[in-house]
Formats: sequence, structure tokens, C-alpha cells
Amino acid sequence: MKKAIVLFIGILLVLLMITPAIKGVDTEKVDVYIDPSDCVDDMLWSSKDDKIRIQVDSNIPVDVYIIVDDEYDAMWPTISNFDRASLSRENITSLDTNWTQPDDRTYYFIILNDNEEETAIVDYSYTDALSSSVEEAGEAIGTCCLGIIFLVVIIIVVIIVVIIFVVKKNGKEDTQQYQQRPPPPPNQ
Repeated sequence: MKKAIVLFIGILLVLLMITPAIKGVDTEKVDVYIDPSDCVDDMLWSSKDDKIRIQVDSNIPVDVYIIVDDEYDAMWPTISNFDRASLSRENITSLDTNWTQPDDRTYYFIILNDNEEETAIVDYSYTDALSSSVEEAGEAIGTCCLGIIFLVVIIIVVIIVVIIFVVKKNGKEDTQQYQQRPPPPPNQ
């Protein structure tokens, strides 16, 4: 019985730990060095209508873009072709914005250091949602797991109270039973 309870609680804890993975991923990178006339890029694992929060802080002005995969492939080797970027913020040192993915194509998040002399030191983060329906499912699983854990704790407390009550009651009956018995007759 103990092994079953421990196994059950272990499974619930694992489900609670994977819930954030189901809900989406926060990507955060600190002190990213971008050489002059170079960029960093990340593929976004998102779907149509997903909202992605983007935050960027840089020591020098940089350009931030979100572009579709066709344009991403076409931007090399000159790191250009941002005319049709889905999101375009140029010459910024700080950014906090939301972007909604317009379709189910693959998009890339790009930070470009246009400066030809200085290296940019950038901190950036984005919430990379897997999809809104998966996120809702993750929240539901997390809530369900918390409810089950709460229920299990209540059941265990009730069982412990019943056991204590039964043990005390049996202990009193045993004591009374011995007190009511007449003493044995003397040996002759």
C-alpha cells in the first residue's frame, strides 16, 4: 500500500514538473555578444495566432526583426532583405513588445548589429508559445494535478484520524476489560 501511494504521488509530481514544458517556453539569453555587422537568430516554435512577447536590451542601437523562413534563407550571405519583415524595429536599445504570428509558416527572431565598429552586448527574451490549445491543456493538467494532490492529502489525513481514533478506542476497551475481570482464585 505504501509503495502504491509513493508511486502515485511521484507520478503527480512528474506531471506538475512537465506542465510548464507543455505550456510554452520562455527563452532568455543574457550578455550575448554580436560582432559588428553581424546578427543572432532563433527559430520560433509557434503557430498561427500565438502571441509572443519580445524583450531586448542592448548597450548600442540594434535592429530587431521577425521574418518568415523564405526571407531568412534569402538574407544570407549579406544579412539583408528585411523589407517584408513581419516585425521590424530599427535602431533601438530597449524593446518590450508583443507579436502575433499571422500564419503557420516558420518564423525567425533576428537581432542585427548594424554598427560597423562596435560589438553589441544584448540581453533578450521571448515567450515561445507552442500553441494556444496546448497551453490551455497544460494549464488544465496542472490544475487537475493540484486538485488530485489536495484530494490525496485530505484522504490521508482522514485515514490517519480514523486510525488514531480506532487505536485509542481499542486501547480503552482493553484496559476496561482487564479491570472488570475478577482476580483468579487462589491455588489450593
